Amino acid sequence: MFIFQQGSGMGPMFTMGFRELIKNSFKNGSSVTKLIYINIAIYLATKVGLIFAFLFGIPKSEYFQALNSVLDLPGTIEGVMLAPWTVITYMFVHYGFLHLLFNMFLLFWFGRALKERSSNGVIIALYILGGLVGAVCYLFIAPKFGGTLTHLAGASASVMAIMATRCIWEWREPIQIFLLGSVKSLYVLLFILGFELLQLSNPIGVGSAVVHLGGAVVGLLCGVVCLIFTKRIDSTGAEQEMHWEGNYETPHTSSKRDEEERVNRILDKVSESGYDSLTPEEKSILFKSGQR
Repeated sequence: MFIFQQGSGMGPMFTMGFRELIKNSFKNGSSVTKLIYINIAIYLATKVGLIFAFLFGIPKSEYFQALNSVLDLPGTIEGVMLAPWTVITYMFVHYGFLHLLFNMFLLFWFGRALKERSSNGVIIALYILGGLVGAVCYLFIAPKFGGTLTHLAGASASVMAIMATRCIWEWREPIQIFLLGSVKSLYVLLFILGFELLQLSNPIGVGSAVVHLGGAVVGLLCGVVCLIFTKRIDSTGAEQEMHWEGNYETPHTSSKRDEEERVNRILDKVSESGYDSLTPEEKSILFKSGQR
């Protein structure tokens, strides 16, 4: 189903079937969107599996024990050697709704901001690298602080890597925080790091704190590298090649105008022949324009 509405000064609005909306959003979305969908899908899959476990008379404890052994990062090196894939799978698994919600909110908030200055590949690389370093810290560093290792799950280390990179790279840029107003990115990061450092003295939370700090270190290093690289580009004046004076159009402006004209032609086709007459490419272009 596709409905086109034209509002005064509001631009086109699109209503699609939910299934098609999700499919196109995942296919055409950024790496941040894809990562969020994967995390949500795995969370929902674990809940659906719990329903089937109940129907087949499998105790809840046995069900989650099986999931932990397959998806979570074990607390021992031997366990990781027997299930090496868990160094990746653990960073996509959440069992609590609030845990999932908090991580996905931070991933969306900081990932979208970082995406404006980087690429999809950078976001994915940071996510994976942050998770891997978090796993290493959990296995080798947490025991030194008295942490009791069982199993590890969650995207916290990955999200911390993305958040720290953004906060260091754009350390002067403010972040709007509820009830506090505008706060510089650097201050937000320092507050979070300070909180995690305090948790190192807590035997219950030391494992999570070490994992979070491991991801943050990845972000700190990447943010510093990006900051230095950006300053070098600015000092050489390489970015000035994209600026024009007078009445000339920049490449970005020209490209944006061409894209708007193409969308308008597709909308005319929808008005004349309906949505089903569009090609898959035209449907993809129309969906992307509706997300902006």
